[in-house]
Amino acid sequence: MIQDKVMELSLRLIERDRYEKAHRDLFKGHTELHKSVDQFETEVLRAEVDRRGKEVEVLEERLRVTHRDMERLNDELISAHIETNVATSQLQQLRTEHDKLLERWLARVKLEVEHMNNQLQSATPPP
Repeated sequence: MIQDKVMELSLRLIERDRYEKAHRDLFKGHTELHKSVDQFETEVLRAEVDRRGKEVEVLEERLRVTHRDMERLNDELISAHIETNVATSQLQQLRTEHDKLLERWLARVKLEVEHMNNQLQSATPPP
């Protein structure tokens, strides 16, 4: 029984080899066509990968430039904020100084007015 199976498989292998030998040219043409199609697809895919790689590089460069611009803008905003704080502080100091000068001037003018009133009262004879 095993011998029958071995014999059957051997006959089938012989038949397959004969069939391949007879039609080798067809298989060879099909295989070469399949290889050239695969090669073409590979070239197309490689070109697509290269194109996408360049696109990624461009996008990464844009991202770097955008990030750098955002950092610069953030630095400028911080500088503007600091300048505003300094200007506000100086304005407050100037207002305080102005108020003090105004008070001193008013006090001096008041003294001058009182002095002039006193001189007028002493120069004018009583009625």
